[in-house]
Amino acid sequence: MNNLTINDLLAKIAEYNNEEVEIIRKAYSYAEELHKGQKRQSGEEYITHPLNVAYILADMHADRDTVCAGLLHDTLEDTSITKEDIASIFNKDIANLVDGVTKISKMNFSSKQDQNLANTRKIITSITEDVRIIIIKLADRLHNMRTLSFKSEFKQKENAMETMDIFVPLAYYIGAYRIKSELEDLSLQYLYPDKYKRIEDIKLRIEDDSKHCLEEMLQTINGILNDKNIPHEIKVRTKNIYGIYKRMEQGHKLSDIHDLLSLKLMVDTIANCYQTLGLIHSKYHPINDKFKDYIGTF
Repeated sequence: MNNLTINDLLAKIAEYNNEEVEIIRKAYSYAEELHKGQKRQSGEEYITHPLNVAYILADMHADRDTVCAGLLHDTLEDTSITKEDIASIFNKDIANLVDGVTKISKMNFSSKQDQNLANTRKIITSITEDVRIIIIKLADRLHNMRTLSFKSEFKQKENAMETMDIFVPLAYYIGAYRIKSELEDLSLQYLYPDKYKRIEDIKLRIEDDSKHCLEEMLQTINGILNDKNIPHEIKVRTKNIYGIYKRMEQGHKLSDIHDLLSLKLMVDTIANCYQTLGLIHSKYHPINDKFKDYIGTF
């Protein structure tokens, strides 16, 4: 989000955790004071980075300590503050989270002589006794990738390769699929800009051509499930650009990719899941070799 402010973050927090707004405001003010005078390569005040990291976390409905740690995640490395100071002013959990992110940040991912990529990921997961540390680091990397245009072309490609090698698998490992997909697309954009642009154009055209059909299906399914009083949520998803690129690089034609567009439907119980399946199949006939029952099979 461009020109993000503390009020944007607090409004996002208030959507799901209104009682914690004040401590997050306090963490922001503390980080802003500590980073005063520091600038990003874009020329922006440095505080814009931890603020954006915290917003990414809040958008995931992260808890209070995680969002506070997102605001403070660079303070141990870039200022004179100590872990004990953070524990005293806030709490031990926030201090431990910030310390954990700092340890990952100090790892030299570019030096691969003595370790392979799998070992690097194992080291990260072994030093992070709290999965929230990895989530904060992924949010940190995501904002850095979103603002990579201010770095040299060499640094852009180096960061993109590092993201694909280290952080995309980590995001997959912890189930942060939305972050994984965006990191993949951002990396591809810098590694193969021409291929990225070509597939982006295809994706936008497909979305535009299909929007009326998807909207009609969305309304039909909503109506069917509402009639049966089945609580549900539906999201429209388009396969990310990297996902399309990967399939095409494997020799598949665009027409072979059956999940380019999808409706993701969530219900509250297994019983409602199977009832919903029956209702939808009565309206939209399944493609037999593409149907998988993960509940009954796994």
